[in-house]
Amino acid sequence: MSDDTPTYLELKQMQAEAQRLRDEAFEYRAEADRKLADANYLFGQASHRHRLIADLERSVQQREARLLNELGEAELIKREKIANEKLKQAEELIASVDRERHAAAININQLIEHDKRELAAAGIRVLTWSTTSTTPTSTTAAITVTPRWRPTLFSWRCNCARLQTTRRSRPRSKSCAGSISNMLTSKPRLPP
Repeated sequence: MSDDTPTYLELKQMQAEAQRLRDEAFEYRAEADRKLADANYLFGQASHRHRLIADLERSVQQREARLLNELGEAELIKREKIANEKLKQAEELIASVDRERHAAAININQLIEHDKRELAAAGIRVLTWSTTSTTPTSTTAAITVTPRWRPTLFSWRCNCARLQTTRRSRPRSKSCAGSISNMLTSKPRLPP
């Protein structure tokens, strides 16, 4: 035999190596097919999203063109100005309501202080409520304030209305000041 001719053992090794390379090539091809399928799927998703966005943009442009034709640009600008003016008016209204609430709270505090001074001048001591304590600060008084009831604007109005409806013989007062002083000098009710 010549030196160029491979032996049986060398042929078997070469055949095994070729088989291994062929199997490895099949694995690479299968992996490439999977990656190609994934890429095709992602490309399809992207193109679908692109079509949806293009359709949406087209419909928005058509709607804008239709509104512009129906109303005219001047009418659209007029509508926008009206909307901005109404927004500004609403913000001003909210600010004025806040100012009026603050002023009402100050007035009620002044009325309470005025009534306390009137009661003190009449010789009646009034219990005052402490925000840090759960008990009144005075021990003897004609009026008690329980922890369940604290005077607020709503409660003063309710008490004024109750005084006006229960005491028909008295003339109805136009302001709450007279009713509040009447309420404070009346006999206190014990809580249930």
